[in-house]
Amino acid sequence: MRSAFDGLRLPVLKSIYHGDQVWARLCLQGRRSGAFVLFKDGALDQVVPLTGREIDFEQIHVLSLRDHNVIRHEAVRDDVTTPDQLGGLPAEARSRDT
Repeated sequence: MRSAFDGLRLPVLKSIYHGDQVWARLCLQGRRSGAFVLFKDGALDQVVPLTGREIDFEQIHVLSLRDHNVIRHEAVRDDVTTPDQLGGLPAEARSRDT
């Protein structure tokens, strides 16, 4: 991600510590400046064309801790917003009903 986006920022909007988990809501922000690819089923699916556009979208991360170490990481990201903001998602895919 750092090689694909200039000025990559991940400001934390809110975090909650409960038991052995940390929940963090954050934004992913930056300007597209390098190679960015999307994978599907472990294989290269799409190379998003370089546009120089900005991205700004939210994510939620759940970190499981043991002895002050992260032992598991789960994330909920909006994987449609990213290529859409970058201009790399075909119009027919953006207009599909879900």
